Amino acid sequence: MTSSADPRALQPLREALLTKARREARAAVDAATAQADDVVTAAARAAADQVATSRAQGVADALRAATVEEIAAQSQARTIVLAARDALDDELRAQVLARVRALRQDPGYDKLRAALRQHGAALLGDGVSYREPAGGGVVVEAGGRRLDASLDALATWAAAAECDAFAEVTA
Repeated sequence: MTSSADPRALQPLREALLTKARREARAAVDAATAQADDVVTAAARAAADQVATSRAQGVADALRAATVEEIAAQSQARTIVLAARDALDDELRAQVLARVRALRQDPGYDKLRAALRQHGAALLGDGVSYREPAGGGVVVEAGGRRLDASLDALATWAAAAECDAFAEVTA
C-alpha cells in the first residue's frame, strides 16, 4: 500500500504535537527546577540551623569551660591569699609573743604583774590565788574560775585581735 497523502497535510498535526510536547517538557523542567530549588532551600535552611545549633553549643561549652577555669583560678588565688595571710599571722604572733615575753626584763614588769593581779582580783572577787607561769604574767583563780593573764595568753589574744582586724580590712 502506497500512501498518496501529502506530507504537508500532516504538518499542522505534527506542529501541534511538537508544541504540546515542548509545553509538557517545559512544564516538567519547570516543576523539576522548582522541586530542586525547594530541596536546596530546605537543605540550606537545615544546614544553617545545624550551624546555629553547633555554634550555640560551642559557645555554651566554652562558657562552661571558662566558668570552671575561673572558679579554679579564684580557688587557687584564695588558697594563696589564705596561705600568705596565715604566714603573716604566724609571723605576727611570733613577734608579739617575743616582745611580750621580753617584758619580763623591763624595769616596769613588776608594776605590770601587780596590775594584772589587781585586775584579776577585781574580776574574780574574794579568795583569789595567784601563780606565775614560766612565760611570765599571772594566772588568777578563785572559786573554780580562772583568769589567764599569762604573757603567752595575752600575746596570743593581742596577736589574734590584730590578725582578725587585718583579715577584716583585707577581706
